[in-house]
Amino acid sequence: IDDDCNGTADEDYVSVATSCGQGVCAATGTTSCVAGSVVSSCMAGAPTGTDANCNGLDEDCDGVADDGYVVTATSCGIGACASTGTLSCVGGMTVNSCVAGTPAASDTTCNNVDDNCNGTRDEGYVPSAVTCGVGACAATGQTTCNAGTVTNVCVPGTAAASDTTCNGIDDNCNGSTDEGYTSVASSCGTGACAATGSITCMAGMLLNSCVPLAPAPTDTSCNNIDDNCNGVRDEGYVVTVTTCGVGACVRNGTLSCVAGVPTNSCVAGTPTAEVCDGLDNNCNGTVNDGNPGGGGSCNTGQLGVCQAGTLFCNASTTTPVCNRNTNPSPEVCDTLDNNCDGIVNDGNPDAGLSCSTGLQGLCGTGRTVCTASDSTPRCSLTVFAEGEICDAFDNDCDGAVNDGNPGGGIPCSTGLQGACGTGSTSCGAANTVPVCAQTVFPTTEVCDVVDNNCNGQVDDGISIPDGVPNTCAGAGALTYNVGVGGVQYVSGTVDPSGDDYILVNFTGSTGNGTQYRPKFQFLSNPGGAYVFSLLNPGACTAMATCQPTMTVFERNYPGNQSGCATRGTCSDSVPRVTSYVVRIRRASGNTNCVGYTLAISNN
Repeated sequence: IDDDCNGTADEDYVSVATSCGQGVCAATGTTSCVAGSVVSSCMAGAPTGTDANCNGLDEDCDGVADDGYVVTATSCGIGACASTGTLSCVGGMTVNSCVAGTPAASDTTCNNVDDNCNGTRDEGYVPSAVTCGVGACAATGQTTCNAGTVTNVCVPGTAAASDTTCNGIDDNCNGSTDEGYTSVASSCGTGACAATGSITCMAGMLLNSCVPLAPAPTDTSCNNIDDNCNGVRDEGYVVTVTTCGVGACVRNGTLSCVAGVPTNSCVAGTPTAEVCDGLDNNCNGTVNDGNPGGGGSCNTGQLGVCQAGTLFCNASTTTPVCNRNTNPSPEVCDTLDNNCDGIVNDGNPDAGLSCSTGLQGLCGTGRTVCTASDSTPRCSLTVFAEGEICDAFDNDCDGAVNDGNPGGGIPCSTGLQGACGTGSTSCGAANTVPVCAQTVFPTTEVCDVVDNNCNGQVDDGISIPDGVPNTCAGAGALTYNVGVGGVQYVSGTVDPSGDDYILVNFTGSTGNGTQYRPKFQFLSNPGGAYVFSLLNPGACTAMATCQPTMTVFERNYPGNQSGCATRGTCSDSVPRVTSYVVRIRRASGNTNCVGYTLAISNN
C-alpha cells in the first residue's frame, strides 16, 4: 500500500536482523518487504552428527549440546581401595567420578584382603608362637595365614593310656597330675605301737600316713602286751623272789609272769620278829617290811638310765641296797642312754626311714637320723641342690623343672634341608635332654645361593627376564651393529643358572687405509660382580687372544693396503664386518642379582 500516496508502496520499510536454527545449525539474516509481506533471508544450517561426542556442541541441532554422549561405568584402585564410578560429559569435557579408597598403613590382618592396596594380600601378617596340649603332651608351634584364614600349626604329643604312676607328671594329658594313682592301705609298728594308715601320692611323691604309736620305756608290766614295742611281750618283767611266812615261817618262792598273769610260788612258814636281814621275820607276808634303812636316793654305779637308784631293804639283803629305778631297754631316739651302755642314742635308733624334708624338687627326699642331741628322729637331706640340667627334674630345688632353659641356646642342626637346617637347642619342662628347635623357616626363593624354601635346591625357580639370550647359539637374537665412531649399550642381569650372550658386528670405514678400534668395557658392574669373554661366532669357541675373565677389551686394527689379511677395511675400499659373541657371566663368588651395563664402542 502506498501509505504516503507518493506513487511507491512501502518504500520507507526498515530492514531488521534475524536469526534461525540451533546449535551448529544456527544462522543469521535480515527482513525485507516483498509485495506487502515481510520476508526473512535467514536459512538454518544442516546437523553435523548425532551429538555423541563430548565437545560442548549441539551437533544434532536439537537445542541441547552433547545429549547423545553415552555415560559408561569406570573402576579404579586395587584391593581394599577398589572403587567404581562413571565417565560422563560435563560442559564439553569427560569427567570420571571414580575415586580410589585410602589404603591402610599395613596389611598385617589375615583376611584375604589387600588392605594396603599394593597388589598383595595379607603380606604383612606376622606368625605368632602358640602352644597346645597339656602335661606330657605339651608342644609349641606357630600361626600361619592361608587364604585369609589363621591356621594354628601345633601338634600335641601322644597321651599315655592312664596316669597311675606317682611321678608328678600328667601322663595321660587330661589336665590332672597322677589322678589315676590308687591309694593303698599301710601298717607300721609292733605290739602296743601298731598303727594303720595309707600310701597316697602327693606332688609326685609317695607319702605313707602310718605313724607308729609311742612305745613305753620298758615292758615290765605282766599284761601279755608288748608295751615297749620290741616284738617281745612282757620281757622286761622282773622275776622276784617271794617269801611268805614269818621268821622261821619264811619260805622262798618266785613271782613270775606267766601268759600275762603274775604267779607266786611261795608257801609261808612260822613267823619271827622282823629285822633287815632279808627275811620276813614277823611272818606278815613282807620281807623286811617297813623297809628298815631304805627309801633314800643312791647311785647304782651303772650307766645311763640305770644309774639312778633308791635305797631299799629287800628280802635278799641284810642291809639296805641301792636298787636302780629304771632297767635297761632297747635304745630309742630320746637323748637317753636307754640300754645303759654309756652312749646316748647309740646305733642311730629309728633312723634310715624315708621321709620328706619339706623342700622343693629333688631336695624333698630324705632319711631319718638320730644323733646324741636329738630327742626324736629328724629328716636329713639325701639329695642336695645343684645346677639345673635338662633331665625333667628340679635339680636346683626352686620348684621349677628345667628352669632357665639348661643346655639351651646352642646352635644346632635340625636335620631339615636348606636354610631350615638352622636351629637352637631348647629344654622345656618335659624334656630329659635338650632338643633342637628350628629357628629359620621356609621363605620365597631369592637369588642368594641359599635354599630359602628348604626344598634341597639352591636358587631354584629364579629367572630374570632381561631380554638377553642365555645361550651362545641364541646370541643372534640380540645383535648390535657398531660403525666407526659409534657406541652401543647393553644392560641385563645374569640368571644364577646361566650366562648372557650377545652378537656384536663392528663395521670399518670405506676409506682405504682407515683404522678402527673395537672396545668392550663395563660401564656399570657393582662390586665387580661380572666378567666377560669373547667367542668366535658360529663355533662359539674362545678367541686365543682374549682372556676368559675380562672387564675391558680394546684392539686397534689398521687399514691394510695390500690385502685383507687382518680385520678392518681392505685395499678395495669395501667395508668389512668384524663380529664377536660376547659371553657375560658371574664372577667367582658372586651371589648378587645386581644388573650390569656393557658399553660397546668403535673409535
